[in-house]
Amino acid sequence: MIEKLLGGIAGLGLAGTIAAAVLQPVTVGPVLGATGAAMGATAFALDMRRREEETADEANRVSNAFNFLYESNKGLVSPNQLSLLTGTPLARIEAFLSALANEQNGQFIPMQTGMIVSFPHPQNTLQELTNNANAWAQSQTEQMSQENQKLRQQIALINAARVAKASQASAAPTPAPNGVVPPPSQNQKQVEPWNNLL
Repeated sequence: MIEKLLGGIAGLGLAGTIAAAVLQPVTVGPVLGATGAAMGATAFALDMRRREEETADEANRVSNAFNFLYESNKGLVSPNQLSLLTGTPLARIEAFLSALANEQNGQFIPMQTGMIVSFPHPQNTLQELTNNANAWAQSQTEQMSQENQKLRQQIALINAARVAKASQASAAPTPAPNGVVPPPSQNQKQVEPWNNLL
């Protein structure tokens, strides 16, 4: 397309130069200069347009490849892989991913083959929320389990004290109907508080 447009401008300039040479030979130089300037300006404008189209095409390829890698790897994007898929130089991909990571709270993860960028992904976020909820429920369960264990220990101590008191009450000599306490049995030791205190 550029060649056709430049060819048209050159043809028009050639026709103008021939017409100027026949009608006004003095104006041949300025007509040739104007034709050259018009061709240069046209080539520059068309080159700028071509670069803009290439930049837009590159941006489209990078965004499509980025979306593919982001979804298929659940938020993990390798700069090397993105560079190979898009045909874009690695330095430009790394600059793009660095800027995007700063904006989207991405993290660079060092690997043996280079860096990988981890971006937040909805599936990972749901997994993290699930893990946090499970950890909270587990901590609540552990706390209640510990309180339950303490209560069981206290109940066991109370029951042990009750059994001990009941066994002491049954082991104490019961007075005979005449009010005399029977002598201690041979299994029980006689307690002498006076001698124990001295």
